[in-house]
Amino acid sequence: MSGRPDQGLAALERAVSLYPDSTLYLAQLGQAFAIIGQTAKAREVLQRLEELTKQRYVSPYHMAYVFTGLGEQDRAMDWLERAYEERAGAVFGVKGSFLFTTLRSHPRFKALLRRMNLA
Repeated sequence: MSGRPDQGLAALERAVSLYPDSTLYLAQLGQAFAIIGQTAKAREVLQRLEELTKQRYVSPYHMAYVFTGLGEQDRAMDWLERAYEERAGAVFGVKGSFLFTTLRSHPRFKALLRRMNLA
């Protein structure tokens, strides 16, 4: 996001290697891959997250990161709305999160903020 994608990817890849059980870092890495146009790698991360959902809880908020990066706004919103319904902790910071900047004008995003009393 700061115009240094190589450094950002390196930092996220390091975070994933240091915390391999963290779906947060994995999802943010997937979003970063998508943002810089490495969509195949982003989809690989998405597949990995989807596989993890069969084994343990993965926050829907984290799934939304990757779909946002891929530009799949409606799918991202599906996951954000699910995060809200599940009261997934991080969802209450959605309004200020730079990771969802591209969704801010989406009608469903605005509606979600209203439902959360954040608008």
